[in-house]
Amino acid sequence: MSWTMWHVYGTGFDVSKADPGRFKQFLLNHAEKMSETMHDESNYSKTIEALRCNKFGREEMEDLSYLTDRGTVAELIGMIMTAETNIGFCVPGTTDDGEEYVLFTAMYPWQMNETEKGLDTFEKLFGIMKRYGDELGLKTEEDVDLTYSG
Repeated sequence: MSWTMWHVYGTGFDVSKADPGRFKQFLLNHAEKMSETMHDESNYSKTIEALRCNKFGREEMEDLSYLTDRGTVAELIGMIMTAETNIGFCVPGTTDDGEEYVLFTAMYPWQMNETEKGLDTFEKLFGIMKRYGDELGLKTEEDVDLTYSG
């Protein structure tokens, strides 16, 4: 039997702690960009209908998994953030501890687009991450070190 461990480093926030009400409002606030990220128009209509229902809790949050390839809330948030900012945010997956982060991770210059190259100070990047984190009621962390094993 083999065992592997790896780390992902970056700046971001843990969406597994997101309040369902704030998440619902986030999706409604960003509905236009969310529609641009979906390949199937019927999914968008179904999503807006689900968001308008009175009951929206953790279960309803997780029910939106059909919107993304991996079916995670973090991936949906990351897709919206990328569509709005033209910055490639990383969604590494659920950690061994159940954390689900949206991160900006270090890249080589040749992997960056012009917008990412324009983030020439940490303060610019952190400001963008913090704006989304604050909207979701989540603490934006400067130095995230996620551990995965398998």
